[in-house]
Amino acid sequence: MVAAIIRFEDSVSTQQQERRVYNVATRYHGLRGGSSNGLRGYFLTYIIAYLRDFGFNYQFIAESFETTVHFSYVKQLIQNVRQTIYNQAKALNVRHQPLFSARVTQIYDTGVCVYFYFGFIWEGLPDPVAIYSKIEHAAREEILTNHGTISHHHGVGKLRSSFMLPTLGHTGMQVLRNIKTAIDPTNIFGSNNLNLTSLSPQIPGKL
Repeated sequence: MVAAIIRFEDSVSTQQQERRVYNVATRYHGLRGGSSNGLRGYFLTYIIAYLRDFGFNYQFIAESFETTVHFSYVKQLIQNVRQTIYNQAKALNVRHQPLFSARVTQIYDTGVCVYFYFGFIWEGLPDPVAIYSKIEHAAREEILTNHGTISHHHGVGKLRSSFMLPTLGHTGMQVLRNIKTAIDPTNIFGSNNLNLTSLSPQIPGKL
């Protein structure tokens, strides 16, 4: 079973879209939850980070990450990322099967944004943060293998910088280095992000 939260703006065109959406839902035995439940679901977006912090009290570590992928690869992507997380957790001696979920949050003409939520109970593990990082890194590698992108809107920064070269290639990285050198020669902005400083002697290291 799945739940879809859809927000309609108040206009004539969206009223027509709303009727079409509910007609499709009825055709496939969907249930209309009403606007109040939609608001509750939408509000959940704002409290996810606090739920993560709450889980720390119960030895549960979790986080979210996202990607963009073409329509034709969505199902394959989700299935393979889920299996990768399960396999990695088992290999790293996580005692209980991790929590895993995925949802499509934005739809475009050529593809979608997919959000992943994943966490596990760290009971008995010596370094849960390091283990989480290894599992997440493997999941991101699987995303790229299945035609996903490094990120949708969370950016790259430092955590995903190791994926820049495989994604953009040497030419793409050189373009970014040249732009960085031209507009920020002293490396003030986003210091040491995107893995650019280690690839160019013209850009000083972390300040």
